[in-house]
Amino acid sequence: MGLTLLELLVVLAIVALASAGVLQAWSSSPDRALDRQAAQLQAQIEAVRAYARAAGITATLEWDDNGVRWTGLPEHALPELPRQQPWLRAGTHAWLEPTALTSLVIDPEPMGSPWRLTLQTDTHQRTLVFDGWSGVDVP
Repeated sequence: MGLTLLELLVVLAIVALASAGVLQAWSSSPDRALDRQAAQLQAQIEAVRAYARAAGITATLEWDDNGVRWTGLPEHALPELPRQQPWLRAGTHAWLEPTALTSLVIDPEPMGSPWRLTLQTDTHQRTLVFDGWSGVDVP
C-alpha cells in the first residue's frame, strides 16, 4: 500500500504548478508594489528627518500623479536619496491628513504635528503615520 512512482510524479507536478501560480500572483500583486512604495517613503522620510535635525534645515516632500519629489535639501545632502522618483505603480495617488496640508514639511524640530500620508492605487491603500514624536510607522 504505497505510492507508485507515477503517482508520486503526478502529485509533485501538481504541487509545482500550484506553487508557481501562487508565487507569480503574489510577486506581481499591486499590494506588494504599494508595500514597497510605503517602505521606501518611510525610509526616506526618516533619513530626511535625521538630516534636517543634524543640519538645521527644512525639506519638503511633494507629490503629484507622476511621483514624489524632495525640495529644500542641499545638493550634497543624502546623495543616495533620489530627489524625484516616479510611483512604483502607475495610478498611485497620495493625500495628507490633516487635509489642510498639501505637502509634508520636515524641519529640524524633533517634535512636530501628527500627520497621516495615505498612498492608494485602484483598490489598495497604505498609510504612513507620524504621531508627532516617534518614528514614521506603516501600520
